[in-house]
Amino acid sequence: MCGIFGIVCNPSTVTKNGLLKKYIKDMFLLSSTRGKEASGLAINFNNNIGVLKKGLPCDLFLKNKDYAEFLEKSLTPVQNSNKNISIIGHTRLSTNGSANFELYNHPIIADKIVGIHNGVITDCKGNDASAFKDTSNSDSGFLFNYLQGLSKKLKNNYIMSLQKAYQDISGSASIAFFVKDQDSLFLASNTGSLYLYKDYESKTVIFFSERRALEVFLSKHHFKVSKNGSICQVNLKNSVLIDLEDCSTIEFNLLESLRPQKYKNNPVKGKIDIFDVKKNLIRCSKCVLPNTYPYIKFDAKGVCNYCTSYNPDKLLGHTNLKSLLNKYRKSNGEPDCIVAFSGGRDSSYGLHVLKREFNMNPIAFSYDWGMATDGARRNQARMTGKLGLEQIIRTENLLKKRRYLRKNIQAWFRSPHLGMVPLFMAGDKFFFDIARELRKELKIPLVIFCGGNELERTDFKSGFAGVKENNHQQRLFAFSALSKINLGLFYLLQYLKNPYYLNESLLESLLSFKSTFLSNDDFIYLYHYLRWDEKKINETLVKEYDWEVSDKSDNTWRIGDGHTAFINYIYHSIAGFSEYDAFRSQQIRKGLISREEALYLIEKDNMPDIEALKVFSLLVGISFEEMLYKINLIPKLY
Repeated sequence: MCGIFGIVCNPSTVTKNGLLKKYIKDMFLLSSTRGKEASGLAINFNNNIGVLKKGLPCDLFLKNKDYAEFLEKSLTPVQNSNKNISIIGHTRLSTNGSANFELYNHPIIADKIVGIHNGVITDCKGNDASAFKDTSNSDSGFLFNYLQGLSKKLKNNYIMSLQKAYQDISGSASIAFFVKDQDSLFLASNTGSLYLYKDYESKTVIFFSERRALEVFLSKHHFKVSKNGSICQVNLKNSVLIDLEDCSTIEFNLLESLRPQKYKNNPVKGKIDIFDVKKNLIRCSKCVLPNTYPYIKFDAKGVCNYCTSYNPDKLLGHTNLKSLLNKYRKSNGEPDCIVAFSGGRDSSYGLHVLKREFNMNPIAFSYDWGMATDGARRNQARMTGKLGLEQIIRTENLLKKRRYLRKNIQAWFRSPHLGMVPLFMAGDKFFFDIARELRKELKIPLVIFCGGNELERTDFKSGFAGVKENNHQQRLFAFSALSKINLGLFYLLQYLKNPYYLNESLLESLLSFKSTFLSNDDFIYLYHYLRWDEKKINETLVKEYDWEVSDKSDNTWRIGDGHTAFINYIYHSIAGFSEYDAFRSQQIRKGLISREEALYLIEKDNMPDIEALKVFSLLVGISFEEMLYKINLIPKLY
């Protein structure tokens, strides 16, 4: 399974001559035979714990610039100190949770614990073990969180917590972990797949998952190995607590009944620092847009140009909308308007308002291009059923549509450019053409799109293509002529550079551009008239229609679009932000939320929706792991 390793030593000699870096490199390489899907490292010095982990095999991890920066940051303060440094590392073979998500990779952070695990937990019989069934958690994540929970009940006695945890769990677990407020490193195993070397003379402790790896390492770096027990096996009867201050050890038996163990437990100040290059992002001091956002500039106070030039759209108002609808409303109950209906929150609420508040008689029309979620379809049924509305559905050859999408994604992987990401949504843009066709077929001139909400402006998508959008009020056909020309030229250049885009989807992509940017658009956009109120919309839909929300996120935006999780994962991975950052920034400018609240929300919003990504990869026909691996390898903008 996975490989775990670690060292506790005095840095006085090994850091100045670069020897510690060689130690770490060799530890990774010797452990990599046990796992090549992800790599991670935690460095504990002066009770400050730094963590770096990536979904990369160790050979690429060791060459990654973030790794070099992490070592430089972690080891530079150590060189002139006599305090010990301690390091734990992990090479992963994924058994529970994709290695492409750092959440699942090691070291695992669970409140005060930073730990690494080799093995598979199959069950837990403890009273607080319900989290084991949580599919968003890995078994390793569960184990360390469970251990942390036990420690709170047992007055921070981690030996007793380990005894209790190992009595409760089923499966295999060889672990090593730091605790933020204790100068200790704990080693435990119920399989014996953990070997420890102790050199009392140099005050050095080293451990590996395998005895052979430890012996090769010790031999290469000329450590003295005595015949009387320099190497010992860590197991149920012989688990170890290492005092990081003097490298002394305490052995304890995991099979014993819970009883207090004497060991030094002096809380000291410390912190856990996840080495995340996204922290290098510079965000606007008023909103949350980062310096990777296209065309962004900051003034002397750190406020971005999007905030300083902000001029809110003026709503046309309830009265004007009512006057407009009065011209079309039919008193005999016959259909009097066509409403674009995806099943998302804006269109669902739009149907409600038009029917219940304005007494219109809409026909809802939906277009399924292969990326509508099952949740969206169920919400469509809820709304039309309760409102008693006819729904017209148009669909395509979904296998063909998904094949087109797959080929464009595969072409993009060959030469990734953020300006080309909107190409993946080309198949969705025929919504506009269908509205035009239905208007003629049904002889109903009024077509309403439940869009136009300025909070949903995402001009970074064209910005990455080198186009600075004008104020088009969320109507893409209203791009300026120059913007349309520049956007077309950008796409043409990318097609010439990357011939893999010249696949069977080419005609559809061209027609999509025409439908979106060039065709006539005289539709009504509901939120050009009405104030968009997220709380009111959500409460109305959930309470009156039992509208289905995601069980993975509090955010209800675009939960009906099967490709949204994929698109946002790309933007967030490469540029450090997504649609949600732009959305929350707009909310700040309108005075709807504070910057502090926005920062908290985007942290939650941008958590990868793993299940949605898996469904997307299955529908499109791309390997889930390979898809994420390729995205994660793309150079970052931060």
